Amino acid sequence: MVSSTLRSTKNLTNFVRLSDESKTLSARLKIVERELTALTPEILETIQGSRAVKMDDFDENGLKTGSRIRLITEGATESIKRTCDDETAVHFCKQNGLKFSTRSPEFVAPATFSALVRSSQMNVDFYTIDVTRIVVVT
Repeated sequence: MVSSTLRSTKNLTNFVRLSDESKTLSARLKIVERELTALTPEILETIQGSRAVKMDDFDENGLKTGSRIRLITEGATESIKRTCDDETAVHFCKQNGLKFSTRSPEFVAPATFSALVRSSQMNVDFYTIDVTRIVVVT
């Protein structure tokens, strides 16, 4: 049986408030991420490599406290996609003395596979590299 009381401690009240705030911030973050994703192609075309932006700083009362220069540059992320099965990757690793997991069943872990690709040790027919243009704000 669960009993309840209307009395609460400062910690209980704070915990519930923080829980509610976390849910609100999580929902807001999803909205902001969608907006950033939608704006990225336009921004990449606008900055054409890099652009400086003057940003005003404000205190908690909304009063301007100064300004600073922020730099927006184009960057890229790479993701490695394996195009072969584990059996083929393990066979290649065995032939070339490369690292793989010998646990049953034998396999090449994703992190190991990526490391082999980045060090140019993996067969180029076994993967593709997808490059995504991104915006970096510093």
